[in-house]
Amino acid sequence: MNLLRLLPALFLALAPLLAQAGEYPFSVERIQLDGGAGILAVNDGPLTVSASVDLTRQINVGSDHRWPINFELKPYSSKTLGVIYPASKDEPWDFELLVSKTIHPGKVDAVRKPEAKGSVLSEAREDARSELQKLLEPISGLPRWFDTAKIGSSFIKDGLPFLLVAYLVLLTVLFDLRAFTALLRRDWLPAIGQGCLAGATGFLLWIQHAAVPTMYLPRFMKYVMREPTSIIPCILALIIAWLTAQWLVPQRDSSQYARL
Repeated sequence: MNLLRLLPALFLALAPLLAQAGEYPFSVERIQLDGGAGILAVNDGPLTVSASVDLTRQINVGSDHRWPINFELKPYSSKTLGVIYPASKDEPWDFELLVSKTIHPGKVDAVRKPEAKGSVLSEAREDARSELQKLLEPISGLPRWFDTAKIGSSFIKDGLPFLLVAYLVLLTVLFDLRAFTALLRRDWLPAIGQGCLAGATGFLLWIQHAAVPTMYLPRFMKYVMREPTSIIPCILALIIAWLTAQWLVPQRDSSQYARL
């Protein structure tokens, strides 16, 4: 009887040595899901484990978490760490796990019976699979911010035409304004030059006369609503428009405008 009472203490003393030898029952598992994979950490031993898990050798990988993930896992417990999925659909993807762990002495859990080990782990894995699949489903339905092929084709087809036409309209208005201001100042040569530039941009718009009435607006609006990345070219376009206006808008001369 005394020997049985000493077994937990003996196990506690030997557990760190077993862990250093790679025999402590702690693992980080890759669970296959529909559309990706889930990462599950399992501590099937009697000691608390501090661990760090990182992704390595990544190929076309996206995740719902930033890696590495640091965590602490209590005895006889499991923890879902995150989901991994292909960043660009229909392309090969893969990754490996880099795991480091530290075993902390703790209280031996004498409640769980040895024969319950298999069923408990099986239930934990099934629960984790269900939880991870729920995490993956909404992510897999969203547009991929990092799908560069899709982003590039959508921008060129739907976003760029509207932005180019809008920029031509801006240039035409600014050149007309500069020509008008030069006329007020009786600077005839600059007025002619700015008028020619306004005519050139207007001619380019006339070439696109079939698109000018709509200015590609319906397609552009669909692009903005469908692609979260559309905010990037829109912000860049606004910056370019602002810089262009700062460069081309003539300085205000109240004495010249007072003649109107």
